[in-house]
Amino acid sequence: MTISFLPTLFFIYQVLFIPPSKALNSTESDYCPESFSCGSLNSTWFPLSRSSGPAGCGLLTVDCDAKPNPKLEFGSELYDVLGMDYPFLKLSDMYLSTSLKERECSFLYRNITFMNSPSIVYRVSPIIILYRCRKKMKVDHQFQGYEKYDGCEGFSVFYRNPYTSGGSSQDQVSVGFIFTIMAGLTVYFLKTHTICLWRNLSRNLSSNGCIIDRSRELQSNYFGAPMFSYLELEEATDNFHVSRELGDGAFGTVYYGKLRDGREVAVKRLYDLNRKNICLFFNEVEILSRLRHPNLITLYGCTSSHSHALLVYQFVPNGTVSDHLHGERAKERLLTWPIRMRIALETAGALSYLHASHTIHRDVKTTNILLDGDFRVKLADFGLSRLLPGDVTHISTAPQGTPGYVDPEYHECYRLNERSDVYSFGVVLIELISSMPAVDISRQKHEVNLASFAMTKMLSHDLRGLVDPSLVGIGNDGSKVIEMMIAVAELAFRCLQAENEMRPSMDEVLEKLEEIYHGGEFRGGKEYDSCSRPSSEAAVILMDKTMSDSFR
Repeated sequence: MTISFLPTLFFIYQVLFIPPSKALNSTESDYCPESFSCGSLNSTWFPLSRSSGPAGCGLLTVDCDAKPNPKLEFGSELYDVLGMDYPFLKLSDMYLSTSLKERECSFLYRNITFMNSPSIVYRVSPIIILYRCRKKMKVDHQFQGYEKYDGCEGFSVFYRNPYTSGGSSQDQVSVGFIFTIMAGLTVYFLKTHTICLWRNLSRNLSSNGCIIDRSRELQSNYFGAPMFSYLELEEATDNFHVSRELGDGAFGTVYYGKLRDGREVAVKRLYDLNRKNICLFFNEVEILSRLRHPNLITLYGCTSSHSHALLVYQFVPNGTVSDHLHGERAKERLLTWPIRMRIALETAGALSYLHASHTIHRDVKTTNILLDGDFRVKLADFGLSRLLPGDVTHISTAPQGTPGYVDPEYHECYRLNERSDVYSFGVVLIELISSMPAVDISRQKHEVNLASFAMTKMLSHDLRGLVDPSLVGIGNDGSKVIEMMIAVAELAFRCLQAENEMRPSMDEVLEKLEEIYHGGEFRGGKEYDSCSRPSSEAAVILMDKTMSDSFR
């Protein structure tokens, strides 16, 4: 049977500014057509330009006279252009086709080099992972569900092929393997007058602390984290059955599982193996592998990032604080005031430890505060966390986090430091005393964010409209709880200051919570030695005794 080899590459681009005929200088623009005919492609336009046309009219050159198809040059390689359907450009790698026909596999060591431009970002999609195994090794049972290619001398290649269609199995394997080099390249051309100038991809990722260094990965052996096989975790989670889902977030789904040794685990499965998610994967493995604290989630291990990038944590049975405050378990009313105080204290202790270790969590929120069987805190989700060198006061990076919790100064000025976590923790404190979510679109426009809502209530001495009335009920010492709530509200007020220099450090927050929790100084006591003096008239007003009167 003759097998038709058609290795392809999808090139995707999007033009976001004026046509090149107007963007170039006047001399060039006179000669650069807005579109041109190019062999079988018919009408073609920027960013492509004819190799026989004027220089400077495009970013990628096409030889429109080549037969049987126009050819596009990437670095030193030529690709046949099979078709164009804006914004897709379908390319064929004839070198790969020839290599496969001759069963010569040196192409596996070949890189594709793209042009380097500060105006362009490339995105490879889909990412298809190849596993190369020596033929003498009996590993087929480890790759159930994978396709296998035996055309290379000395080793076999296993892969998952999302493009397999009908036909013989031989056709499917061959064509499927060819498609493993398919990729999408997204090119964004930004307006030259925009105030946000995007640099090349590596610099953009570096600014977010997101650089994939494979040599570092191999040298560190995943930072000492134990390794699991995908099959072991697939078995533990009943093939990631929907009934095992514990929750999902922006980057992945978490499943309940039970390992062969009897340990109960939570397995996070990333949605996609794109660069951003792989960065989050490495970030979390590195941070949790080097930190130990009773109120931080324990990382049991992970899989290789070359396969499915799964993270394995201890299982925490009582869900998240968010669930108990205003989620599915809120009706159970299990979080009494003493438990909420302990949650605040233990979360502050975990954050204080992180900051002492030069680590900024960057996504402190009640959905990332888990509760074990004794309602003890386990702070989780370190994918967005950043390491802060000890000799710097802040780092400049694009804002990330969850709406309602993000430090306004970080959001506006791109300056991240430990007190960005303090702001987020201030929102958590307000949630603990109010049982309200951080964002609620049913509130008035200027009070959609809980932080703004709380500041309005506190400045108007209306704590009755802020606190959860069920907390001052049967079984509690009402007057004592009120005093503690006022003290916590005052502390939250300090944490939510717009300027981060006016916020206390987490060490100061922890010390004050310890005083409150252990029955120390409440309203009417001496000045708080561990906290900065109030920075505004509003802070002084808040300290006034009328706050306690608002309950009466």
